[in-house]
Amino acid sequence: MAPTTDHFSNQFKTAAERVVETKPDLWDGVRETLVYLRQFRRQAVAPDVRWGIAQSKFGADCGEVRWPDPEIQARHPTDAWRGLFVARPDDDWYVFTILGNKAGVGNAWHSDAVVKSDEIVAVAVEQLGLQPFPNS
Repeated sequence: MAPTTDHFSNQFKTAAERVVETKPDLWDGVRETLVYLRQFRRQAVAPDVRWGIAQSKFGADCGEVRWPDPEIQARHPTDAWRGLFVARPDDDWYVFTILGNKAGVGNAWHSDAVVKSDEIVAVAVEQLGLQPFPNS
């Protein structure tokens, strides 16, 4: 099997830069969770990583990373950051698509973010020459 590759959308990168600048202590947790996911891939589990976003056309292959961790939530009461990603079923590639703070809007954040995430993945597959999903 070829080595896995990870791609980050411009939206994800821009939002991450904003977190680094405005909440560096929160960014430490975000960064650690991304390292954890990139190391353990599909074996990464909650509370930091959740697989299977039903609203996504990629279903079980779409997931989210969650910050802050429950242990430090009290230090960040106005933060509920989520980072969406999609992984090819064989883990050949991951695309990190949307990063945002869903605090104040709750699960409604997913309605818009998941649609955008699916669009970003479709474009990435085409523009980056990624192996498409089976049956797509």
